[in-house]
Amino acid sequence: MRFINHDLTVNTIEVVVNVKGAIMMFTELNERLKRVKEKERNHSKWQERLTVLNRERTSQERSVQELEREWLKEHEDVEKLRNGSLSGFILTILNKKAERLLKEEMESVQAKAKHEAAIASVRFTQEEIRTALERIAEASGWEEEYEQIIRDKERLLKEHSPQTAEQMDKLVNRRIVLSTENQELVEAIHAGRALLIPLVEAEKCLNSARNWGTYDMLGGGFLSTHIKHGKIEESTEFMHSARGHLSRFEKELKDVNMILTVEFDVSSFLKFADYFFDGFFSDWIVQGKINDSLDQVAASISKVEDAISSLERLIQTRNNEIKQVSQDLTELIESVQA
Repeated sequence: MRFINHDLTVNTIEVVVNVKGAIMMFTELNERLKRVKEKERNHSKWQERLTVLNRERTSQERSVQELEREWLKEHEDVEKLRNGSLSGFILTILNKKAERLLKEEMESVQAKAKHEAAIASVRFTQEEIRTALERIAEASGWEEEYEQIIRDKERLLKEHSPQTAEQMDKLVNRRIVLSTENQELVEAIHAGRALLIPLVEAEKCLNSARNWGTYDMLGGGFLSTHIKHGKIEESTEFMHSARGHLSRFEKELKDVNMILTVEFDVSSFLKFADYFFDGFFSDWIVQGKINDSLDQVAASISKVEDAISSLERLIQTRNNEIKQVSQDLTELIESVQA
């Protein structure tokens, strides 16, 4: 007759229950830790971003002041010529007043366009600063949460199987790192797609301007010229927006250790203002400028799309790694036996 040690059986069951209960507690703590680490990442990221943005805004505001002085000076030069200054009188005698006035008006238009572009940059940066402050506020208080989680985990480690807990910890920490990296990649993709919107719109406007320009060169008249110039103006506005979004995209790429070389000379778009006065340049010169700008925008779109594709591939790689780590973690939990 075989005797069963009931005390031993009860003790064994209690050990199994305690171990599995500890694992469940670890799982809950690790989920809390994941959320807190995400808060920490956001807090740190947006604090750094805020520092950079404040520095950029200071520089941009200084640029606005300098460009405003430059524009006012150019505008004053135009008014002096128009209102019969001494220099204007001399140029009239020399039959050069119209030519000089044309040059001064062009310089004034350029200066004004640059000033407006600088103001647009300041507005965009101020909006970015507001966003940064909101994100920082949302992530505040993570330190206290983190310290409590660590205390709870240390207590469980002392009370239960240190070896199993340590293995779980390594896997969970690895998954947290991968998830954090993935979130950075997602944010970079969102910034890249936001940049594509004004670039694509600028391309549409420039294509339309080119078509109207072709018609204009064939003798389209005042209406086609007016529409062409309107499309050029629209493309300029979209490029102002693209410049702000490019700055944001570059910052997001820096967070994932990537560098994007996208260069579009916004000043080349601003110079379209030079051609708003009929007769300054022949239509074919304007058409050439439109074509050059289209090439530049198309190249920028291609580079941004390539960068987004690279980010998407990295996300897929991280997802595969996360899936494998999660599977390993599940197998570890299931492997705990009586």
